[in-house]
Amino acid sequence: MRQTAIKGVVLTVLFGGLIWASSKTVITVDQLANAVCSVVPIHKDTFKQVWEQVWWLFVKGWHATEFGILVWLLSWVLGRFRWGLEFASGIAVGFAFLDEWHQTSVASRGGRLSDVAIDCIGILTAALLITGRRKQKLLSRRSLLLGGLLILGAIGLLSLHPFGDLSRRL
Repeated sequence: MRQTAIKGVVLTVLFGGLIWASSKTVITVDQLANAVCSVVPIHKDTFKQVWEQVWWLFVKGWHATEFGILVWLLSWVLGRFRWGLEFASGIAVGFAFLDEWHQTSVASRGGRLSDVAIDCIGILTAALLITGRRKQKLLSRRSLLLGGLLILGAIGLLSLHPFGDLSRRL
């Protein structure tokens, strides 16, 4: 039992470190196009045109996913406590704010409140799935499809219309 808790803490800290480290990294469209086109038979200009339309699904979708994974890991560690999931969600939201603030000091990056909102979509989605699983409630395919479409719509809207530039000085 104790070894499982230690594994959970280690995995959670490592995953949080991965999020933090990736926030310090910038991959340009040219770098991405070169990497993709070296393994997939597609012309670089074609890839760039497609990427301009769908980038937010991958970039912002990953934001939501990584914070969903983080809250799941945190709830695994804190789940035995009465308010474990709520506390895990609160820690994940705090980390989302901290991560966006951290990006304001990284060259070619910036922090946005809209990115925190996208992270919170992932946190909320994971918390709802965890709660449903714990209560043995199975969601219908129709509910999952509708929820998934609403989540994609919200992420898309926040990606295309960002707000709350944290790098601006008051």
